[in-house]
Amino acid sequence: MPGEASSYRGGKVIYIDTENTFRPERLRQISERFNMDQESMLDNVLYARAYTSDHQMELLDFVAAKFHEELGIFKLLVVDSIMALFRVDYSGRGELAERQQKLAQMLSRLQASNLLSAHGSTSKITTIIMTIIII
Repeated sequence: MPGEASSYRGGKVIYIDTENTFRPERLRQISERFNMDQESMLDNVLYARAYTSDHQMELLDFVAAKFHEELGIFKLLVVDSIMALFRVDYSGRGELAERQQKLAQMLSRLQASNLLSAHGSTSKITTIIMTIIII
């Protein structure tokens, strides 16, 4: 009904936060804008904070298990930002190859597990693009 708060029925979301940028108050604003019940919407977000690139990999394993355990319940995976912890854990040119290998392993895990497409889900992965100018 227009003008009445409705319950969120779109499925659950898993949000992996690597930079501590997740803001529940932003979701409250969005739910208010679309006349949705705020608490109902927030109850459908499973939030996890990753602290290292290894922890991020462990969380993805947890996500894969959760998606398989609760088939069809989770509709969206957000990883924000996928590169942030890899830049911290593998800094400098000397560790670039290892960083790229670890990142490739993580992306391969996502792909190999058919985590999203097999269950009609999608993912949003963010990163920051940086340019280094050497003079």
